[in-house]
Amino acid sequence: MNYSMLFIGMFLVALGFLVRRYPILISGYNTMSAKEKENVDIKGFRLSCADVW
Repeated sequence: MNYSMLFIGMFLVALGFLVRRYPILISGYNTMSAKEKENVDIKGFRLSCADVW
């Protein structure tokens, strides 16, 4: 088995878990103003972003 592929896969899974736990890691969300963040369904948004990773 190619260890680099295994490492990249584990890294992406870990990144997905981090995005679920800390949505501030999502690019664009962390630069929004507080008013804009109120309009975002963060639970659904972070889950869909975590699924992509």
